[in-house]
Amino acid sequence: QDFTVPFGSPGNQADASPQPIPSDPILTQTRPGAIVTGTKNLYHPAGVAAYVLTDTLPRPIRKVALQIQSSGAPIQANSVRLLFPDESGLPPARVGREELQRSSGPLGDVVTSRWIWEIAHPALTSLRMAFETVGAHSSLMSVRLDVLMHAEPEVIHKERPAWDRWSYLFNATPGSRPVASTFRSSSESGLVRHALYVLGFDTAEFAANASDDAEHEIVSAKLTVYTSSNFEVVYDPTSDSVFSFLPDDHPEHVPDTDPGRPVEMFGTGFRNDTTSVTWTPTDPYRPSGGLPTVYPVLWNQDGDEMDVTAHVDFNDPVEAPPFAVGNLADVAPGDPVPFHSPMVFDVQVSDPGVQRYLQAGLASGRLFFTISSLHSGGLGVRSFPEFHTSNSLIGDPPQLELTIRPRQKDQSIHLTSVRSEIEGIRVAFSPPDTDNYGVRWSTDLKTWYLIRDPDWIQNADGTLEWLDNTLNSSSADGRFYQIYRRH
Repeated sequence: QDFTVPFGSPGNQADASPQPIPSDPILTQTRPGAIVTGTKNLYHPAGVAAYVLTDTLPRPIRKVALQIQSSGAPIQANSVRLLFPDESGLPPARVGREELQRSSGPLGDVVTSRWIWEIAHPALTSLRMAFETVGAHSSLMSVRLDVLMHAEPEVIHKERPAWDRWSYLFNATPGSRPVASTFRSSSESGLVRHALYVLGFDTAEFAANASDDAEHEIVSAKLTVYTSSNFEVVYDPTSDSVFSFLPDDHPEHVPDTDPGRPVEMFGTGFRNDTTSVTWTPTDPYRPSGGLPTVYPVLWNQDGDEMDVTAHVDFNDPVEAPPFAVGNLADVAPGDPVPFHSPMVFDVQVSDPGVQRYLQAGLASGRLFFTISSLHSGGLGVRSFPEFHTSNSLIGDPPQLELTIRPRQKDQSIHLTSVRSEIEGIRVAFSPPDTDNYGVRWSTDLKTWYLIRDPDWIQNADGTLEWLDNTLNSSSADGRFYQIYRRH
């Protein structure tokens, strides 16, 4: 690379950009006294050189590789850092140095080193990297930045559910009713989510080639349902604590500080020898004397499925944070909900349990949701929510919008063991795929020797092993090993 700016702004722009994406990396040397040499290197004759490399990418970043070539005073390995934005809440990331090449030069060894970061932050789109030399007389010859981004997300629109039903014990027209209401029943022991709206969307196009439940990452999920003319409640866009539903004289009761009760969305569970793939809207509500076949679910902190039908148990109340709470545009909290209005549920896709549920729904070919609320009502009192179903002739059907992208699986190669045996050293690793692999070894982490066609042994647990039987008495210092993917 030809550098042109030895100190400060505007820095040095990349003179080679092979990637077909908009990117503008800039390298800035931040210590006065540096110069640009006749060979267009950055050289600091009097002190430590310090560098900052910045770049902004159009999509979130998965992996970063930084390669630096220098001569003279080397790069201080521990100074190389990837600095996350302050708002991420993550500490600076550090990784170990890998030496790729070393050769003799007129000012000392010419060394090419590499650092690689795996990015866990889900939305990082900008980079700020820093590194320094160990002292004066360091010549920076070249810097290369490689970035692997997440795949471009795809937006999927489902204009109506393939399956939906008002799930209520006394529904005489299962699977064909034009409206579905949600309300509770009550007893001395607690409240029960009694009437539900269950709806499912056809995701068969994602299931056809799915090898596991996590083929796709769900970036966002938005469900829209439409209120019917019998919606005679006030708007509450916030989730209420389970303790606000306890009787006023209950020792754990807390008052509800806002008017109304929310409409909530959960996942859908299936029982009674029924699954999401076999269930139909005309199935019996429940076996004789049994539990309802479909029910609202979420996942607790331990990752276990939780049936939230009766979580408002006066003897043992359990909080049940929903997938989403229904929101209405241009309606103030506490105001009456207008007729025939879109209610939007923005799903909390960042919740690990919710993410797994959505991924499993895509992979199975059917993605179900349950809309529920703890409104009271009945016996002629219309103080509970009601929505148009896919069978409504006067209202819009529910709609689903998903933003997804293929999940880019970890392709890292991890050594599982290096064992000394009588025959030699046995190296084992877990291959991330069925690609071809080679081995390289070194005694000093500077010079590497390649074994291009190792004799791999396949183990029952899927790991591969190779025996290095070339050791002898001259190898007293031992060896370092790397597994690499052959191209």
